[in-house]
Amino acid sequence: MNKILIVFDGTNVSQGAFEFARRLNELEPILLVGAFLPQTDLSESWSYNAGERPLHIPAVEPSVSETVAENMLQFEAFCKSNDIDFRIHEHFHQLAMQELLKETRFAHLLIVGSEKFFGGDTACLTDLLHDAECPVLVVPEEFNPPEQLVLAYDGSRASVFAIRQFCFLFPGLCGLPATLVYAGPANDKDGSLPEEPYVEELVAGLFSNLNIRHLELAPGTGFAAWLSGLPAPLLISGSFGRSLLSQVFRESFA
Repeated sequence: MNKILIVFDGTNVSQGAFEFARRLNELEPILLVGAFLPQTDLSESWSYNAGERPLHIPAVEPSVSETVAENMLQFEAFCKSNDIDFRIHEHFHQLAMQELLKETRFAHLLIVGSEKFFGGDTACLTDLLHDAECPVLVVPEEFNPPEQLVLAYDGSRASVFAIRQFCFLFPGLCGLPATLVYAGPANDKDGSLPEEPYVEELVAGLFSNLNIRHLELAPGTGFAAWLSGLPAPLLISGSFGRSLLSQVFRESFA
């Protein structure tokens, strides 16, 4: 049974995260852990802008508000009505974010609502993706069930590891049409992808309906624009640059 962490901050509750967790439980029973963080002051939150990050995120409300308590009851009712095994973890103190990151070390997956996490702040979401110690699934509030998989590949260990982890966590989704996408410069000699024979052997054995594409995209928003033109894609990526992550969030989930 996979242990899946779902996070809510302050009064922000992601119905999209709830729905995806429900769908995962239909594929295979899960243990769903609801991590509830205090509402925070984003002016002092995670930031790479100054080259340093604060040791904590100060809580605006140190006690559990009535709304947060209601959200916990909503989470419990949701899990019971959908026959999902669950736990509730409260982190209402100034080191709440550090506790959340520690929890990711002991989880198979973290689900985050892209439009609800810290009010849709993409900088905080990108920071979480970089620091989490388990795979992170980012979902919008409204979505269609995945119709295809996009495997973002750049030749790095992180991108290959992400593909393997996806298959480990979601074997029931590996039968969907899958496209291995490389958007970097081709091999100067023959136009091939980095380590193409190896990655092709790997993905061909994992996905029964596979296509491999080398995209030549415009800088800036090219990848996000291409991705948004696909019907119901699920993007699998490794530790790509912050600019690419921010681009995808801004274009796809805004």
